[in-house]
Amino acid sequence: MGDFSTASLTSKPARLRPRERPPQPANRSMHARDEVMGLFLPSQLLANGADQRGRPQSYSTTATTPRQTNSRRFPQDRVRQEIVPSTCRSSGRSLPFASLSWFRRGWGCEIRKPLQALPEVRMTQERLTRGEKSRITRLRRRLLDWYAREGRDFPWRSGQASTYERICVEVLLQRTRAETVSGLYESFFGKFPTWGALAAASPDELEDTIRPIGLWRRRAVSIKALATYADENGGVFPDDERELSKVPAVGQYVANAILLFQHGQARPLVDVNMARVIERYLRPRRLADIRYDPWLQEACHWLVESEDPARVNWATLDYAAKVCKAPQPLCSACEWRGRCNWWKKCAAQ
Repeated sequence: MGDFSTASLTSKPARLRPRERPPQPANRSMHARDEVMGLFLPSQLLANGADQRGRPQSYSTTATTPRQTNSRRFPQDRVRQEIVPSTCRSSGRSLPFASLSWFRRGWGCEIRKPLQALPEVRMTQERLTRGEKSRITRLRRRLLDWYAREGRDFPWRSGQASTYERICVEVLLQRTRAETVSGLYESFFGKFPTWGALAAASPDELEDTIRPIGLWRRRAVSIKALATYADENGGVFPDDERELSKVPAVGQYVANAILLFQHGQARPLVDVNMARVIERYLRPRRLADIRYDPWLQEACHWLVESEDPARVNWATLDYAAKVCKAPQPLCSACEWRGRCNWWKKCAAQ
């Protein structure tokens, strides 16, 4: 049997040294309330992946200065701490806070914890699903078939329209009906046939020409700045989105128009009309601003992925203007209302 003895069976194992814990609040009801709120207290730090100093691994600790009031009664390491979250690992953005101040016997501790569940839930819903891509692909085919029969006829959609005319029209179309811009088309391009003529025009002359469609002052400043840049660069704009953002008077909508009409890229002309068609057919977006909603942007980009993206854009905008209207959509005239989520909700009510 070797060196085996019965002493090893009766000997007691060595007792583990209990983990040192920071002082607990005297009011247990307050401590329980804090746990319900989901806030880190000093007693909870070690149990949530913190290091030996009580700092969570994904957090940073600042303002470690001891309190001067009771420094004799308490150790110097018991200081006022402020635990602030690092940026979100997935999106790189700062997370929202829920804060609580907690004091006990001269140890002031202000703990802040981000609402961790919110970014995780949102990140899973910001991507376009495989089923939604299939539905958008079917929607694209139906929109093109409908546009071949019911599409509107505007001069900038003809084959004779130049890139200069189409880009200028998209600047004028912002927050304006297409029929209103169509009435100004002949007079505007008859007076300013090129980028150079538009850049050489005076602000007063531009304002008087654009006055019938409204917002003439802002439009005059924007279109003149755009024309000045185009005239200095031979009418050619950058084909990169980052470089386009540096061009004066170029936002997301105008940048997509330039990439679509001049460089032939599949870019959506995302406005409230296109967003309305997509959201009613699939589901509402998350963010109020359509420019920054990642799900809506991805859905619109997927919609125009075709051999003729300009035609898909025009078909979507015409369908939004004639059938899928903002106040009261003509669901009875919609050919695919059976697959539309908006129609299903209205029928259920």
